[in-house]
Amino acid sequence: MVLTGTWPDAAGRPRTVRMTYTPEADGAVRQVAEASYDSGTSWTLDFDYTYRRIGRATNRSSSMGTNSD
Repeated sequence: MVLTGTWPDAAGRPRTVRMTYTPEADGAVRQVAEASYDSGTSWTLDFDYTYRRIGRATNRSSSMGTNSD
């Protein structure tokens, strides 16, 4: 899946941002973010993340109370 839109950078300059999500063979999902200041003629890598499932929590508690899944 690819999502593209306009998003200002930290200095407020407009840029086109492209997020690409790719499922991996092991069940992970890769997210690549790229930015363009020239309407998509050239792209610069912002980040490249991989998300992996770590397991399901069966009992979690916090200062707000107990939450069971």
